[in-house]
Formats: sequence, structure tokens, C-alpha cells
Amino acid sequence: MITFHEIFIDMLEEKIEDFKLTEHLSNKEIDEKVSSIIEKVFSDELLSKHAKDILNTLEPKAPIMYEENRLMMQEFESRLQRRWLDALYISQLFLTITTESTVELMEEIFEAGDKNTEPNLNFIPIFDSEMLLLQKQSIVLAKEMLVLIKSGFSEAAFSRWRSLFEVSVIMKCFVKVMSDEESKAETVAKEFYISSIIREKKILLKKKKSVNHLVEVIDKIDLDRERKEKLHIDYEWARNFINIRSGKKIYFNDLIDFSELNHLKNEYQDACQYIHISPYGLHYPISQLSSNDKIVFGPTDYGLSRPLQLLLISLLSTTTNFLTIDYTIDRAIQIKMLNFIVDDSLELISNIDKKIFDEFYEE
Repeated sequence: MITFHEIFIDMLEEKIEDFKLTEHLSNKEIDEKVSSIIEKVFSDELLSKHAKDILNTLEPKAPIMYEENRLMMQEFESRLQRRWLDALYISQLFLTITTESTVELMEEIFEAGDKNTEPNLNFIPIFDSEMLLLQKQSIVLAKEMLVLIKSGFSEAAFSRWRSLFEVSVIMKCFVKVMSDEESKAETVAKEFYISSIIREKKILLKKKKSVNHLVEVIDKIDLDRERKEKLHIDYEWARNFINIRSGKKIYFNDLIDFSELNHLKNEYQDACQYIHISPYGLHYPISQLSSNDKIVFGPTDYGLSRPLQLLLISLLSTTTNFLTIDYTIDRAIQIKMLNFIVDDSLELISNIDKKIFDEFYEE
């Protein structure tokens, strides 16, 4: 396919020859003529004209392009899901049990609240409402990850796991504080909630919008005013249980240490490499089988084991912590079921990636 640029270069060379042989111009005059031509060709007016002409020819073909791409992706995903079928089956079972167990406890929490109203987070204990929102978020993140995994986007799924891990850390912190002192756990939940309102208030103020309704909500919460004013600082809501010197800044690493989920810290740090597109994340994608894979413009069926295993591990953590709000024999059995699934699945999942790797290097 001949490009505009190639046509232009050929035309420009002919013009230069013509300037020399026919018009007998000096080098300086030729340079001036060439600069004028280049300026005109690269003018916004001429570029816009060509761009619109090309778009006018392409737009009628957009439905065909879309359908061709959809069919290619459908074929790829079909092959991927056949290869990963056992792992995807067990992951979906895990997610279904998790969701149903969560909904069951959620309904009980709402029933124990104000029975004269529709389910409302404002009518249940603040600790329960924050834990419920965190658990809801963990399930949504897991579902997002599963969609990305089914489509072959391993780095994207790994990046979403970073958020899932953060949720699991916060929930574990909440549960640990609750097991030590219920009143402190309630205070932590209040401060966590107020931090969200303060952030929203800051955003609205930047947009020059009213924040009176948010100020009213903050004022109604039973907490020391001086303490409320400090909650604009990141992770300040964790001050009540993070054992560091007063005034020293709290980091997410402090929460990881308190949650005792340090065994996943390296995975968390690696996931950050792909979110922020570090040199390492750019040159060493987890979906890479060979150096040529660096220039693949789309999904692959390799590298899915890592995010899928982490999905199960972290969702097990969040669900276990959520179900401890009202720990019954039934919930103990549900947690045990989820543990069995994780224990039985991790090796199965890694073996699929290993098989893909071995097949690639046998060819």
C-alpha cells in the first residue's frame, strides 16, 4: 500500500529536480520553495481535508470491522476457555458460593436493622455497613478479574487483583480490631467512613459545588471534632490500631503488616509494576512466553494462573472475614468448602500454564 508520505516524497524530489534543471534556481531559493511546500502540505487545513476524506471511506465499513474483530475474539476466547475450562469451572463455583453466602448474611444484617424500612446501610451498625461495602467490592473486583482472565488479559487481571488485595487487607484489619475491642472497631469504622466523605467534600469544593449536606453528615457522627479534622490524611483512619509514633505518617505497608498478610506483599509490589507501567512491567509481562510476545497487540492464553490463583486466595480472605460478623456452624461449613476449593485448585491452575509453556518450547 502506497502511503501519502511516499507520494509526497516522490513529488517533492521531482519538484527539486525541476527547480534545478528547468528554473535554474539557487540552493537557497530551492530550500525556500521546499520549505513553503512542506509547510502547505502539513498545514492543518490540508491535513484535516485528507483525514476527513479517509474517515468518510472508513466509517461505512465500521460495522464490518467490528464484526470481524468480534468473531476473531470469540474464536480466541473459545480456544482459551477450552484450555482453561477446569480452572474456570472451579473459579465460577467458588465465586457463586461466595456471592450466595454474602447475600445470605447481608439479608440477615438488614433484617436485624430497622424492620420498618427498606434495606439501608444507615440503619445497621457502622462496622457491619463498612464490612458489607468492602465485601461487595471484593466480589465485584473478582468478577472483573474473571472476565479479564476469560478474555486472556493477564496483566489487567493482575492489576485488578492489587485492588482486591487492598480490600482484603482492610477487612482483615477491621476483623482483628473487632476481635480485640468492639468499641475500638466501631470507632475505626466511623473514621473510615468519614474519610470517604471528606474526600468527596474536597472533590466538590474543587468543582465549586455545595458541600453543606456532607458537613451535616460529618457533624452527626459521634466523634471528636479535632479527630475528624485529621481524617483528610491518607490512612489516618487506621491510627487507632497501627502502633506507630503519634504524628508519623501511616502507609499501606503498615496495614499489610498489621493484617498479617505479608506473604502476599511481594505479589502486591509486582502488581504495582503493571498498574504504573514501570520499566519492569513493560519489559517483563506475565503473559510473555518469549521476547517476541512483547509486541503482541492483544490477549494471550498464557500467564493466567497467577492472577487466577490470587483471585481465589484473596476472595477467600475477604469472604472469611465478612462471614465472621455472625459466625455460625453453617458459615463455618461454607468457609471450609471455600478452603477446600482453593487447596484443590491452586496446583490445577498452575499446571495449565506449565503445559502451555512446555508445549511452546517443544515446538
